[in-house]
Amino acid sequence: MHTRRRQATGFTTLAIHASLTGAALAGGPTPQLLMVTGATAPGTDGALFAECYEPPAVDEAGRVLFLAGIERDGVSVDFGNDYGMWVTESGTTLLVREGDPAPGTTGPVFNYFTGEPSLVGFRGGRVAFYAALRDDGGGIDSTNSSGIWAGPLDAIDLIARAGDGAPGTEGAVFEDFNNPSLTASGLLAFPGFLVPGVGDATPGHEGGSWIGVPGSLAVAARRGDPAPGTPSNFWYLSDPIVSDSGEFAVGGEIETGVNGVTYMDSDCLWLTRGGTLELLAREASPVPGIAGAEFGIIASPTINGVGEVAFYAVMQGAVTGYDNAAIFTGDHDTLGLLVREGDEPPGVPGARFLSFSFPLITDTGRVLFYAALRVEGGVNSTNDEGIWEGTPGELRLVARKGDEAPGTGGARFLRLLIPITNNRGDVVLRADLRPGEHGVTTDNDRGIWARPAGATDFTLIAREGDMIDVDPSPGGEDRRTIGNFFPFRGGAAGGHGQPSMLNEAGRLAYTIVFDDDSTAVFALDLESLPCSLADLAEPLGTLDLADVLAFVEAFGLMNSRADLDGNGLFDLADIVAFVDTFNAGCP
Repeated sequence: MHTRRRQATGFTTLAIHASLTGAALAGGPTPQLLMVTGATAPGTDGALFAECYEPPAVDEAGRVLFLAGIERDGVSVDFGNDYGMWVTESGTTLLVREGDPAPGTTGPVFNYFTGEPSLVGFRGGRVAFYAALRDDGGGIDSTNSSGIWAGPLDAIDLIARAGDGAPGTEGAVFEDFNNPSLTASGLLAFPGFLVPGVGDATPGHEGGSWIGVPGSLAVAARRGDPAPGTPSNFWYLSDPIVSDSGEFAVGGEIETGVNGVTYMDSDCLWLTRGGTLELLAREASPVPGIAGAEFGIIASPTINGVGEVAFYAVMQGAVTGYDNAAIFTGDHDTLGLLVREGDEPPGVPGARFLSFSFPLITDTGRVLFYAALRVEGGVNSTNDEGIWEGTPGELRLVARKGDEAPGTGGARFLRLLIPITNNRGDVVLRADLRPGEHGVTTDNDRGIWARPAGATDFTLIAREGDMIDVDPSPGGEDRRTIGNFFPFRGGAAGGHGQPSMLNEAGRLAYTIVFDDDSTAVFALDLESLPCSLADLAEPLGTLDLADVLAFVEAFGLMNSRADLDGNGLFDLADIVAFVDTFNAGCP
């Protein structure tokens, strides 16, 4: 792993002449192939991978978890065992497969898994997932055919099953579940649904959220129970989110028609304080820091490893339709405004924020969010979106629609999709390019870009239309053309209970769809990326004579990597840009 550092001594002139040769341009980033359609699927006695259906997840140690299908041959592989989960640790290992005996049961086998690894807990060498069971002589019926399994990778066990008694209730029984959250310490949180009419699962009390460790689960919030900080009861509960610190957040609505509660003040967000669930924000309650404003709609919160949340809200009261949307961040003691509709966006003087996406929050309190801008002044349909990051009062622009897309020879971003990040500041995004310019067509207008922590520029990771050799054998070749990319999921890596495609060390896992509909899963360490546009040669992350020679070579060959100003010409402006970038050093 190369260390990113500033070159001790810059240079002020650059002599371009034929004798300066011998430094080859560093190629694009070289990812590690983890799975590809048509390759042998480990643990299956020679069966071949079919499609990978969902984005992968990567944990703190760099292990990658992915779900994939297996090609059915009608003999050893059929509809009952053609799907599984694999994990990379000292090679790629089958973790669990349809048709396998389900731990903690006698007789039943797994029928199917959630199919969404963004919702499969994967942290610290532990996994948690929802699965349905099939009756292979185990007495399975509609009352006991689903459950939650979790544990270390080599010791997965049953956590809760339909038909089992629900902890913290008086005789109620689980009917079904949604997908669990999981922290690195093994703390679980999941939504559960109860069999109506059994035990104390009376009407309005048939569901809730459970939290704890295997063997010791407790009700965190239950429909029909008194909702802390309100005069009413929990009615609708969103999926719970849990932090490595043990704090827990859940959104939802309280029951209307009770003690004067109406649909105008029923939306709420709760966050624990020292393990006790307390109301953090409620519709029609005062907004901190904005006189006369009240919370309106409170949308899907995210949580970080120290128990702080970030969430999007629409305000009411002393606001207008031009300044009523905002992002808030903090905990019970620090909750405050991060950014508001109508604010001037950092990096775009004179513009105004129009709307926001759901935010991501890291363990350091840094928030990353997408925003649209008002179309006015210098803002038009070609540059009215962007991504910003930071903390209250310290925001900065990350990328903007209309910016030149690095590695494309001058093409510009048309659409920025919701990115992913981690605590140290790596940012990865999917984006579309503006067609009709610089050779961009519908066949090559999508890509993945990454900006390692401290780097000044994004680097192109992969682009639609690129060809990749997916044959791992020495001397072999199986070149396939990129046709698309799976959506990003997981948001901000860190101490929340959801998995991510990016870990704290900068290891990225992602899925590519080729134009023949085959798929592949790759992993890439962002430390292997250039630190700036002048970082053209190995070792990446260091600016030295090799980069100078590589620039000279690229300039002489009119390679696009020497066109630093992106205008399609190779002239003095590119030389000046290289000198300035080189002298700025690696951050």
